[in-house]
Amino acid sequence: MRRAVLIIFLPAAAVLAQTIEGSVTSSVGNTPVPGVKVTIEAARQPVRETTTGAQGSFRVADLPPGDYTAAFSKPGFDMDRGGAIRRTFHLTAAGTVRLDVTLTPLARISGRVLDAAGNPVSAAQVWIFGGREGYSGATNAQGSFSIEGVLPGSYRLLALPPRALKPPPDRDGRPMGWLPTFFPAVPDAASATRVFAAPGAELWDQEIRLQSAPVHYLRGVVLDTAGHPAAHVTVSLGAAHEILMNEQDRHITAVSAADGAFEFPAVADGEWRLTAEAERDGQKLQAFLPAVVSGADVEGLRLRLQPPFTLSGTVVRVAPAGVTIPRKTVLVLLAPAVGGGGARTAKVDADDTFHIDDVYPGLYTVRSVSPDPPFYLASVQLGERDVLGNDPVEISSAALPLTITYRADGGTVRGTVENCGSATVVLVPQEPRLRIPDFMRNTACGGAGRFEIPNVRPGEYYGFAFDRAPGIEDIFFGFNVDQGLINRAALVTVRPSESTAVELKVTARP
Repeated sequence: MRRAVLIIFLPAAAVLAQTIEGSVTSSVGNTPVPGVKVTIEAARQPVRETTTGAQGSFRVADLPPGDYTAAFSKPGFDMDRGGAIRRTFHLTAAGTVRLDVTLTPLARISGRVLDAAGNPVSAAQVWIFGGREGYSGATNAQGSFSIEGVLPGSYRLLALPPRALKPPPDRDGRPMGWLPTFFPAVPDAASATRVFAAPGAELWDQEIRLQSAPVHYLRGVVLDTAGHPAAHVTVSLGAAHEILMNEQDRHITAVSAADGAFEFPAVADGEWRLTAEAERDGQKLQAFLPAVVSGADVEGLRLRLQPPFTLSGTVVRVAPAGVTIPRKTVLVLLAPAVGGGGARTAKVDADDTFHIDDVYPGLYTVRSVSPDPPFYLASVQLGERDVLGNDPVEISSAALPLTITYRADGGTVRGTVENCGSATVVLVPQEPRLRIPDFMRNTACGGAGRFEIPNVRPGEYYGFAFDRAPGIEDIFFGFNVDQGLINRAALVTVRPSESTAVELKVTARP
């Protein structure tokens, strides 16, 4: 279920009521929508259900007095993730409350995935990125895909070649390999052509033609904890910067030989990561290593297996003098920058200490899910080193503790957006390493285009009013603030415990 637009009209005669009636129409053509499930709830519990008729109308009578909400749902229409948007209204003794609801129909995107010769590619994964959602599907035996339930918006399409697909022919005596390809036929997201899905649209014939590139050998050796060759160890190769949540499923593997040697014979240019795992004497050992392939074979890589350790740390909360702030739960995450599977997490104990188990030597970024406002994440230190932000840091042992500091003296950014409409105000840190969700702030415009963002970490920001909000594609492809975008930004300085005013104009997202 996703978002519905709910408009409630309460005429003067409706202050006393036991009946709810209304209609449901489509945002396309303002036509009635039959077959919509209408659920009347009290205290979030369903009490009555009905369905809209042929003209999109509904009526629920003989309800006892009290506070109620209404939920509206039908497959193929834009709904809220948790049901439909609910707004409380009150029933008293007599009269009628009228609920008129507008639902937006979802779109369908269909097409084919072909190889360079125009042959259909079956079992290719197709991903659609844009706005606040992402969608996926797979091609059938004819290379066709069809993905329903797409929210209106602008999207990139990506096709992932199946591992079983026969390699393309050699070119000039060089072996070739298939690449993940964006619509219509480009290997990088920046060059992809977007497709726009209007409400209820049927987009056919979106053809993605897979691209290929020369491939190379990648060779190395696995070593045990003493530095000796380790045989029969599984080594995985995956993209250095995962595009997809289930990229792990696309890793290719090799097994080290008696002398610890391993090889991958068909690796395209790009940034990759290697992960080795083994179990010795009941203990799980791992090793991670980045690898860059650029126009030639890569030789001599060394993956040294290591046991895990426990990383400890402390959380420091700094509040203004004389201010008592309730303690909130803090979650600390250690995200591997190269290999290593998912993030390690730990909850902060009552004494403000935490311990992260099963950490292997390697490169990591530190994330911290902060408590509620007025706190903001002020600093992260590994020993005496500042590791705040997106730059990976080498963590090789438990010797250096983490110190995470929160402060409660954030600033406020407020102002207006000219002709705001449905634009979203976004604050982007000027410092590149801080351009991650932890430090990017956004809000919608209110009445007369006004906005306010409280509890902002002090520092320098770019201020934008984007015509569309940052969404899931920014997670996959990164939030790219190039010079052209910077030239259109408002420069915003946020000072501790101060308010900063800014005037913005709507800017189109690239």
